[in-house]
Amino acid sequence: MLWFPDGWAEEVLRSFDETPETLLANSPNESGARASFFARYTRHDRIVSPKVHALRAAFKGEETIQDGWLEEKLRTLLASMLSSQRSLKHRVDNLPAARASTREELWRRVNHARDYLHAHLSAPISLSDVAAAACLSPFHLLRVFQAVFGQTPHQYLNGCRLDRAKFLLEKTRIPVTAICLECGFTSLGSFSTLFSKRCGMSPRAWRESHGVATEENSNIREVYLMNST
Repeated sequence: MLWFPDGWAEEVLRSFDETPETLLANSPNESGARASFFARYTRHDRIVSPKVHALRAAFKGEETIQDGWLEEKLRTLLASMLSSQRSLKHRVDNLPAARASTREELWRRVNHARDYLHAHLSAPISLSDVAAAACLSPFHLLRVFQAVFGQTPHQYLNGCRLDRAKFLLEKTRIPVTAICLECGFTSLGSFSTLFSKRCGMSPRAWRESHGVATEENSNIREVYLMNST
């Protein structure tokens, strides 16, 4: 877990929002807009993740971390996080609501729905279940979810289940039938048909061409959570 001192995020944010002339004219400690982040799972990327990995590697290493190096890396990481957040806010602005506060609340609720899907991959899930988790009506959730993620909750759930199945096929020796049930599919036939349609080959063929399982991984069950945008 990373911790940033108070005011750092706002200081970095000002460097994005204000012109060089304004930054020179004002005090470096002058307060400005409050930095905020949407709490959500997200997949690794090429902007934020490499910086986090570098910090983690440094902390796991044997060399003493210099304070100056650490401060520079943390501020650079904050800049990347805020840059990613700004891109996200452009997507929030495209939601079908007039007020900015309403759009932000819709974004939070639809991400609660997505997190609910991730947490219940192996369980039978209805649209009403997902809508209740987001405190929205089923049709309202369906409309907003499609606007945000470009697919319905059911399509998104199937994609997550297939990604989890691919992971288990590649990394473990768990039988295909057990993987099918583990990933929330009700029958081997429907699982194999969907897998072949989406992945271009059967589950068993995928394991043969992509599998790198080791014996100690064979007991893996709850091992995978996909973090999507």
